[in-house]
Amino acid sequence: MSQSLLSDPRFWLNLDSIKRSIFLDLAEYTEYISRFTINLGTLQKMELPTFKVVCSPDSPRWAERVEEELKIFEIFRDLEIHTVGFAAFDGLKQVSQRKFSCLYLDAAGGKSRVFEILLARDYPKSIPVSKFTDGVCLGSLAKVWKRKKHGLAHYLAYIVAPIISFTN
Repeated sequence: MSQSLLSDPRFWLNLDSIKRSIFLDLAEYTEYISRFTINLGTLQKMELPTFKVVCSPDSPRWAERVEEELKIFEIFRDLEIHTVGFAAFDGLKQVSQRKFSCLYLDAAGGKSRVFEILLARDYPKSIPVSKFTDGVCLGSLAKVWKRKKHGLAHYLAYIVAPIISFTN
């Protein structure tokens, strides 16, 4: 197998999907996917709060923005639990000035994974990047991004969650 194939996150997403279909009881998996997909649509229609502090990672007000990012992420996490029945995303932490980490719980596979979210210097004008969106054409998903109003919770709810549900 070529090294470039192994480094492509889509390869691992497809492999995980294949493993789940083989090892999970089909009825249980189908119930999970239908429940997640229906509730995901509801979750995407819910309005998450927008930001009062609009600045880039290089701004002197960045610490305020990070605090607000974490608060809105907690609201999103609570909405996930209420809407979907569990938090697919949890434990958002700032790793460095432009890098965050987050825990993704794959309820179908019973595994949780930490992944990184990278911010461009002009964030929030630019959409963040993670293994779920790197190299993926966002198409109409990119249209939901409101440059001065959205943050990491919006990225996870409106962009990453649909990609994950589609790849599952």
